[in-house]
Amino acid sequence: MDNEEQVDETINSSEEEVYEVEAEDTTEDSETNPELEALKSELEQFKGDLLKEREARKQLTARAKKAEEALKKAKPDLQDNVEDKSVLNDEAVDLRLDGYSREEVDFILANGGRDALAKPDSYVSIALRAKREQIKAEEAAAKAKDTSQSTGTTKKYTRDQLEKLSSEELEKILPHQTE
Repeated sequence: MDNEEQVDETINSSEEEVYEVEAEDTTEDSETNPELEALKSELEQFKGDLLKEREARKQLTARAKKAEEALKKAKPDLQDNVEDKSVLNDEAVDLRLDGYSREEVDFILANGGRDALAKPDSYVSIALRAKREQIKAEEAAAKAKDTSQSTGTTKKYTRDQLEKLSSEELEKILPHQTE
């Protein structure tokens, strides 16, 4: 802010100097000296440019002050967000330690956190229960398929698979009659 005041004082003092020069020069006859007339017009242009720059600078400083105030107002919000993130990270770690997968933790945190798990009839609890039951059913089905192959139930082969098998493997797979 001190720099702005110094710049304004410099502009004001330069305007005063311009006026002083102008006041001194007006005593001479301007019609007889064309150079003096050209200098006066340049001086007027310079004064106009200075005034425009001064107004522009005032507008810029006003915008900067508004931006600083908005930033000061936004900083507490940023600190709250950092605290919320640390709480979420702590909650995520706790949930992982309780045995939830990363996907489950993400789902829980996105839908209300640990508070949503407290109620057994909440959407989050029901969804997690259903997902875990689905995973268990898929694992059980996969185990059932694995054990059925070892018990001798039929397995379907493609033509390519059969062509790649040796004659000994084919004899084991294909039903045949012994004479």
